[in-house]
Amino acid sequence: ISRVDPKMTKATHMGLYFCLLFAAALFQPSVGITCNEAGIRRDCGYVGIKEPECESKGCCWHPTQDHSPWCFFPNPSPMAYTVKNILKTMTGLQLNLDMNDTNSGPFGPPITPLTVIIDMETSDRLHVKIFDAKNQRWEIPTQFVPSPKPSIPAPSVTQYAVSTASVGERFWFAVVRSSNKETIFNTSGSFNSLIFEDQYLEISTALSDDANIYGLGEHICPLRLNKGGQTYTMWNYDTATPENLNLYGSHPFYLDLRSSAMAHGVFLRNSNGMDVTLNDNSLTYKVIGGVFDFYFFLGPQPEAVIQQYQEVIGRPHMPPYWALGFHQSRYGFKNVAALQDVVQKYAENQIPLDTMWNDIDYMDQYKDFTLDPNNYPQTELDQFVDQLHKNGQHYVVIVDPGIKNENGYKAYDDGVQAGVFTKNKNGQIFIGKVWPGNTAFPDFFNPGSFQYWQNQIQSLLKLVSVDGIWIDMNEISNFCNGQCTSADNDYVTTVKRLGFDPVNPPYAINNQGNHVALNTKTLDPDALHHGGVLEYNAHNLFGLTEAMATDYALRNLTGKRSFVLSRSTFPGSGRHTAHWSGDNHASFQDLYYSIPGMLNFQMFGIPLVGSDICGFIGATNEELCGRWMQLGAFYPFSRNHDDIHSPDQEPYLWPSVAAISRNILRVRYSLLPYYYTLFYYAHRAVVATGAGATVTRPLFFEFPADSNTYGIDKQKIGRAV
Repeated sequence: ISRVDPKMTKATHMGLYFCLLFAAALFQPSVGITCNEAGIRRDCGYVGIKEPECESKGCCWHPTQDHSPWCFFPNPSPMAYTVKNILKTMTGLQLNLDMNDTNSGPFGPPITPLTVIIDMETSDRLHVKIFDAKNQRWEIPTQFVPSPKPSIPAPSVTQYAVSTASVGERFWFAVVRSSNKETIFNTSGSFNSLIFEDQYLEISTALSDDANIYGLGEHICPLRLNKGGQTYTMWNYDTATPENLNLYGSHPFYLDLRSSAMAHGVFLRNSNGMDVTLNDNSLTYKVIGGVFDFYFFLGPQPEAVIQQYQEVIGRPHMPPYWALGFHQSRYGFKNVAALQDVVQKYAENQIPLDTMWNDIDYMDQYKDFTLDPNNYPQTELDQFVDQLHKNGQHYVVIVDPGIKNENGYKAYDDGVQAGVFTKNKNGQIFIGKVWPGNTAFPDFFNPGSFQYWQNQIQSLLKLVSVDGIWIDMNEISNFCNGQCTSADNDYVTTVKRLGFDPVNPPYAINNQGNHVALNTKTLDPDALHHGGVLEYNAHNLFGLTEAMATDYALRNLTGKRSFVLSRSTFPGSGRHTAHWSGDNHASFQDLYYSIPGMLNFQMFGIPLVGSDICGFIGATNEELCGRWMQLGAFYPFSRNHDDIHSPDQEPYLWPSVAAISRNILRVRYSLLPYYYTLFYYAHRAVVATGAGATVTRPLFFEFPADSNTYGIDKQKIGRAV
């Protein structure tokens, strides 16, 4: 094996197969290891298993003081993919892999052969994809999340070097930074755990001692992630913001900052449910479908990592200027008079207010695209909104995805006629339950769904001139566990038809911290989208696709930049929507958690983000609301919102909070030109200024060489503030 200068990695050489050379000597696979105590531990037992039973299963036993399992499968597993051949391509390498053992793996028989494509897409972006060589598996459609094509020819100089196993060896690959040999991703040695089964994919990388990991959302947790055995699950779920559990969105992206002051990012382009476990020396993906489709971003500055990530998932949406003002909402505004009263009191107390919001109270029996004829009669609401517009103010309403299953209701009848509703396993309209009762759900995989959705929004605009739309409950949230109208829990026919079980997969991700069933409070995983796409694969994409349809409709109907606020998100959502952190609580703890949440979404490409100021659930108080107004005035998206079961919490209700709000919102409004400029930079990728991806950012973005900033998540900063 020859060696080349890693700073001058030539596409013509591919570093003899693109750095088989340079790093192969650094990353030699361990041979003959069966029970590596320091390696990846894949659980072979259960809580309370004893050593004799563990060893009788052919597994390894070693007690530990951390969260690692004491009983674990041999590591590396005797089952292994070996490299059959290596081919040079115009942009990198293709490796073909065979499995040395076709017996069943931990959760089913291994898929073999596999293909590995390694593409040097740009000088700072590397693409590694591992997939079934014979059969097409589920992958995210590129109209939802782009998959950029590599440059041809490949770049002559790159920030990275790649090494892989040689022909005949157990497969592994490693990525290093060319300038300092820093390991970016390394699956060799005791971390070699590649498993590729129909419903279970696993791969691990070594982590350096100085790795600081951020991202892997959406979760309520500190900004810097816990490397002590914590599992971060991704399966979109409607829950009132518990710590460390899977929430409304899924973002399989992380940023790693090292003591070298250099950062890199890793994005797994996969929409299936997954667990990502961080240990002191390793990171492990456990995914229940799809393929391994990795992008590596070499930075080296944290902001540069996010810029490079956004080159793949898309640049953030440019919001209308008014969206950066202050917003007031409440679930529980009883009628138009209540809205008028709030607007008047803001004015009397000289507190800035740009936008009034309505939750589901304005609807007729909670049906989308309707008005309550008694409490929100069209004429009265029209007059109110006209006055808002004369004042230079705006109006936003909520729209949920659940369409009431009711003949004679236009939104339902139109959906039936257009054939755009999600189907159950038998091909009939899937019926769930949300606020209006039994409901159907639009299928935004259906080519006709965008026009259907635009038609419904157009009917709403004819009723009232709303300026933006708030899309909620789009995980999809369901008051039933799966379909409401059927007691058929026999999934035998589903398994026979598909050849696998999407409802009870052999590996249960840590859904809600207790491995709850995948259909808990959502659709059945065997529900069908257009083209036969299973909810099992597409579940995490619903919020993204609804945001795309809503953005599309508003731009077409108004001819203006849209404003959309979505609770559920996925990589690429920032091209179309803002986000808020969901159903938080009126507590100082949730006030704190709003900061790392906001900073995470800067990294996820959704910079227009905030939390419900003063708290959504529970009764706030004068001190908490005052402090939260002081913080929330600097959120990119700044809105006070609370629950129908909580007392009113408009800031003018306490003289001290009113005074705080007047002062701090004046500061916010003085900064709006600055915020607006940062959104422009992010939207247009204006990088010459050192901005170009985030609107607000953690301190370590500005001071990556200062390790004291790595764990700070109670402060935020802008490029010039």
